[in-house]
Amino acid sequence: MTRDPRNEHEPAADLVDAALASLRLAYSEPELAQREAAQREAAQREAAWGRLQGRLHDPARVPFTDDVPAAPTLEINRASNASEHRHPARTIWRLGWSMAAALLLAVGGVAVWGATPVRHTVARGAAAAPLRLPDGSRVWVAAGSALSYDRRLAWPAPLRSAHRDVELQGTAFFDVAREGRAFRVRTSDATVQVLGTRFEVRAGTETFGSRVQVEEGRVAVTAGSARTELTAGQGTMVSAIGLTPQPTARQGVATWRTGGLAALDEPIGAVLEELSRRFAVEITADATVDTLATVSLFYPTAPSVDVVLGDVCAAQGLTFERTSRGYRVRGAVRAP
Repeated sequence: MTRDPRNEHEPAADLVDAALASLRLAYSEPELAQREAAQREAAQREAAWGRLQGRLHDPARVPFTDDVPAAPTLEINRASNASEHRHPARTIWRLGWSMAAALLLAVGGVAVWGATPVRHTVARGAAAAPLRLPDGSRVWVAAGSALSYDRRLAWPAPLRSAHRDVELQGTAFFDVAREGRAFRVRTSDATVQVLGTRFEVRAGTETFGSRVQVEEGRVAVTAGSARTELTAGQGTMVSAIGLTPQPTARQGVATWRTGGLAALDEPIGAVLEELSRRFAVEITADATVDTLATVSLFYPTAPSVDVVLGDVCAAQGLTFERTSRGYRVRGAVRAP
């Protein structure tokens, strides 16, 4: 049998053809995939168009209602729920941070509110009335005076301050409750500290210093570098030289609470300031009046301003007269 020499090379040719076919397939696969995707998209559009035409020509269709597609709310919720289920730890972490931030804001707001002082003011000429502080202490604030205190006086131990501090302008009598913390009264020029007692404080003015009188217990008065301790029946006044002892009678401590008035070796100027606040009138003193001269007065019941001024002037050889706003105290008239 005669062999065709060309057939000897057929296996090699087949291998070459197979390799070329593989290369063509490798390079044509992306094109074929794109072509198939385009054909599927066209088929989907054709099918959607056909369904739309069928609905438009349906005699049972309700106009404008069946044409509105349903909102993809369910799909969105499913996606959100799926995300939460996939990351439960992240959701709990965010919730914990939100709660912590809200708690910090609440605590900060309460702290700011608690640090805001409460101010109790009594008008000039008004009667004194007892005021109960949050810690149980009682205070009588005199006419023309003001008392400020911290809201946190009776808060739980972790939130309250180490001391019970109040600030005074004018005159007040304190009946301090015993509860372990020191009670401090601050004026413009002195600090009075106690643990539990009954005492009167008159805050200093531009002319006269603060005055403290003790009815019961013990207090410590500090003014600058000077310090003294007082017991029942003792008193002191802040002066240019420090603290000046000022004895007082128990029946004369804060008699203004019941309408009385008392002064023991007090400067005339301080008495006139007290009368001005108590009776809500203007009382002035001429330059001829020595306002540092002392006077002693005691009225168990409510006196009138005319009676007090008359006694003060009689004791010091002065005179007084009425003015459109109140009274003027003048020096003694001397014969030429």
